[in-house]
Amino acid sequence: DRDTPEADEARLALASLLSEGKLHPKEAETFPTPQKLLAEIHKNDRKGNTARKALLVQLRLYMSQAKWKEALDAASRLMESSTNPEELAKTAEFRAEALRSWAQQLLDKKSVGPLLPYLDKAGINALAPEQRANLVRILAQTGLPEVAKTTAELAPQYEKASLMKVAIAATAAESNPEEALKMLPAKGEGPAQALQRAQALIALQRWKEAKLALNKALPGPERIAALRTYLQRPAEKEEGTVSRLREAEGWLARLQEKGLDREPITILAADLRAKAGDWRNALALYPMDPQKGNRGWIALMRATCQLKLSQQDAAKATLKIAADEPDFKMERQTLGKQLGM
Repeated sequence: DRDTPEADEARLALASLLSEGKLHPKEAETFPTPQKLLAEIHKNDRKGNTARKALLVQLRLYMSQAKWKEALDAASRLMESSTNPEELAKTAEFRAEALRSWAQQLLDKKSVGPLLPYLDKAGINALAPEQRANLVRILAQTGLPEVAKTTAELAPQYEKASLMKVAIAATAAESNPEEALKMLPAKGEGPAQALQRAQALIALQRWKEAKLALNKALPGPERIAALRTYLQRPAEKEEGTVSRLREAEGWLARLQEKGLDREPITILAADLRAKAGDWRNALALYPMDPQKGNRGWIALMRATCQLKLSQQDAAKATLKIAADEPDFKMERQTLGKQLGM
């Protein structure tokens, strides 16, 4: 009888041999495929030991077909129902291999969302060290810093500290300021972490704390960008242009950054001088050869200062040189009309 438990046991034994590749290929061709044999068993709705053994065969098939998610799910179901130590150990090996293979595919695509339900302690520890580091980095970069932190905490003890550094470095302080602040160390903060703290505090408009962090932050373009935002914060009650100008010039005098890196703060200080009507000193501070993205604005402001100082010919020359710059073109043309151009 084809529907007896004995017949299903025979199908299961044959499917197991076929899935493990224990039969010669020519001999295997004479039998139904493992999938067909398993389908017969499932049709008979077997329970208990037979169903579990069938699932183990199905797991092997998923592994051979590189169906990693299906293999993971099958392995998880097996581990919930099996009490056989040898079977559990083999299933755990399959689960770890499937998880590593699937994780690598998702990491390569930088799409780790589907992995999240599998990131328990066992799952995280099954990954290779490089995979854990990449996973933590991508989680932090894609707006999941808390999950990145938890992943680091569940990793092997010897990796926790380095993975936390990866998570902190990859967390965008501007877009996830609260989470970034939670992840930063309370003591022993280095310049790079001080920069992240400053960025997070500026995003939260916690200006007094941000100022302290900026003083300790790693010099470079990112600190300059954060400092520029800080110096452009809303004015406090009774704070005037002169006060903000003094603050900006104080920072400018102390900057460790050199060359073009400091240009945004130089321009900001010059703008504040112009706003205060100090045209001569503003003109002296605006760079003669600014970076390309600043040329339209600088031309407008240098020409404005020159006009205010009755240097009409110089103002015309400034506008002519920058005639093709796209930024603030309309404003420069309006100024040119005042100069009779």
